[in-house]
Amino acid sequence: MAERTTTSQQYYSPLQNFCMLELGFSLLPVPSQREAASLLIQMVHCEGKPADMNPFCKKKKNVPLDPAILTTLQCVPKLGEVKAKLLLQTFKNIQSISAASVEELTAVIGKANAAQVKTFFSEGVT
Repeated sequence: MAERTTTSQQYYSPLQNFCMLELGFSLLPVPSQREAASLLIQMVHCEGKPADMNPFCKKKKNVPLDPAILTTLQCVPKLGEVKAKLLLQTFKNIQSISAASVEELTAVIGKANAAQVKTFFSEGVT
């Protein structure tokens, strides 16, 4: 949750990028501290409800992948769009993909591609 005002506007975009791309968190912009408190109260009240009745627990439907991240991931040799999408859907961000073990990657994209991805992230671009 982040307060988004005219004063904090200049910092909001970098914060949003960090939270979404690096950490994989959702960022909720609120116009004031009072609204933030109100949102937290709503979340507490909904906590005891069943998951299907709690709007904060509902799973998002097919969140579109960021084309820039998808394109960046396709820089890995022999990794096409389909397997790049599978990786992002499974691991959510590039940081998680680079930290994944070969076994975890193999379960998603196969042994040969997993080795390519692991080599790419461990050795970098030559």
